Amino acid sequence: DFAGGLWAVVEVDLSKLSGKTRRVNITLPERVLILMDHYASEHGKTRSGLIAQAAVEYIAKRQGDE
Repeated sequence: DFAGGLWAVVEVDLSKLSGKTRRVNITLPERVLILMDHYASEHGKTRSGLIAQAAVEYIAKRQGDE
């Protein structure tokens, strides 16, 4: 039944699947917002998505340094 098929194993980042979101208010320098929005736009992301991804990656890296 599976002749010619392909098996694959993928890693899934479960933090990206957490469903509940919460609105927050942060203050950032305008220059940083412009850079973030430009980068996010070029990479098909949103500002919020970019901030969330950066924070998760930063925390994971710091936890690895401990």
